[in-house]
Amino acid sequence: GAIQEVRRTAKHQLLTRMAIRNSTREEYLGSLPAVLMRYQFRSARIQFNVNVEKDMGERFFQGGRGISFVSSHLAMYGKGKPLQVLVIGDYLLNMGQGLVHWQGRAMKKTGLPIMIKRQLPMILPFRSNDENRFHRGAAVMFRKEHWSLGIFLSRKRIDANIKFDSVNNVKYASSLLTSGYHRTAAELADKHALQILSVGTILIYQRKALKLGWNAMHHIFNLPLVPEPEPYRRFSFTGNHMANYSVDYHYTLNNLHFFGEAAINKNAQKAVVQGLMYSADGRLDLSVLFRKVSPGYTAFQGNAFTESTEPSNETGIYAGASMKINSTCTVDAYIDLYRFPWLRYRIDKPGWGRDYLFQFTWKPDKKTILYARFKRETKTQNLSTSNTPIPGLLPDGNNSFPLNIGSQATKTNWRVHLSRVFSPQLEWRVRVESVEVRDGVVSTGYLLYTDAFWSPPKSRFSVNGRYSMFETTNYSSRLYAFENDVMYYSLIPSFYGRGMLVYGNVRIVVNRRLQCFFKATLQHKLAIPPTSWAFRMQFIFSW
Repeated sequence: GAIQEVRRTAKHQLLTRMAIRNSTREEYLGSLPAVLMRYQFRSARIQFNVNVEKDMGERFFQGGRGISFVSSHLAMYGKGKPLQVLVIGDYLLNMGQGLVHWQGRAMKKTGLPIMIKRQLPMILPFRSNDENRFHRGAAVMFRKEHWSLGIFLSRKRIDANIKFDSVNNVKYASSLLTSGYHRTAAELADKHALQILSVGTILIYQRKALKLGWNAMHHIFNLPLVPEPEPYRRFSFTGNHMANYSVDYHYTLNNLHFFGEAAINKNAQKAVVQGLMYSADGRLDLSVLFRKVSPGYTAFQGNAFTESTEPSNETGIYAGASMKINSTCTVDAYIDLYRFPWLRYRIDKPGWGRDYLFQFTWKPDKKTILYARFKRETKTQNLSTSNTPIPGLLPDGNNSFPLNIGSQATKTNWRVHLSRVFSPQLEWRVRVESVEVRDGVVSTGYLLYTDAFWSPPKSRFSVNGRYSMFETTNYSSRLYAFENDVMYYSLIPSFYGRGMLVYGNVRIVVNRRLQCFFKATLQHKLAIPPTSWAFRMQFIFSW
């Protein structure tokens, strides 16, 4: 029966992680180590998870506010029954193509130009330590033949900057905070200052190659959101109640796959995403995506395929292609053209932009990969200041304000990456990347790193490490590079200034129940402090 299946497939895992680095921030209220403890139970039908975490500089017990961060959930799966999944506690919710809501991982413009469609389960148990992008309550999904119905309810407190209007004698939230840090008195004062109630539903009809969905989401805040009266915030959401509705679909016809979503909010502001993926044959794949989101469209924690972080104030079209020239060579490319009908942060007039990428990959055998990438982004950006009035800009007649004259800024990246597996034990990688930014001044930078991985097939011990050098003119020309780390932890830091970085990872499999992970990082740069270090260790006990 079900109980015997749970017992037979039951697995337990206990993870503990601690990280520490040098810091000169004396105003931190807590201790420097970051601590994570996670217990997880998994079986074929039931999953239970508890996370307890504190960040560097936070107090573990924050007076009057409990433990720094606690997350838990209980998930049950129907395995072919009408009840598909039920999650009580913390969970992620993904709708359509992200115009209404999307909390899971989502790719935007990358070196894989045909990966443009949002594809994740609609309800997922929350296992991460992100203190913002999740719901707390209950979510359930039923399925009967071709129909699926999802219902969810959430009530949680989020970080916000709270202000008091002495004239009207009311409190309001001027901004929402997403860092998740509560290290100082100011950060702690903003913790869980705003309560949000979220409720909604998902209805899906799916048969063969066709899927149709209807989504509804409502958010109710216990205090009104009133953003600062900046011109670019003219269309920002204001009030206590936010509502979004959408229909989405996908349909496959031979080698063509159509997908899209059309959404509207309670103020009748509209948004649409329409995509197409085409597999011409085994050598050529094409993708096209059009989006149009009005300046007045807003969605709390939406995440569609747009240039902006959240879907709003944008019209654009993207086209990508991946072509296999022969058995060893592949060419990937995309171009994205977009415009912003209204102002944006630090862009004081309607703007535009274009991005394009070209990548050539050579893979002569299963052990060698070499690729070269060129990427250029050009978009409107403020460069200088003037007090130029624009008639009719604001409805209250206050049309004279400091206006930065927009001009175009261009960022150009070159990258060459080589990966070579010398033996089952040894792999080596090297990357060189450069950047040039023209935004009124010219700034440049480069990043060079080399990785080595040693992992004998039958050994309980494996290591990897990196040595990197970097130099950039300023922060505008910063570069990013993914770092290998302990299991279940990812890091993509930025590099600017001039310096070098060295890190090493060690994994030890003590036995089939216990794994140990260690990472040490040392960075030296022309800054204060000149040398920084970090150390992370993690233990995973499974049974």
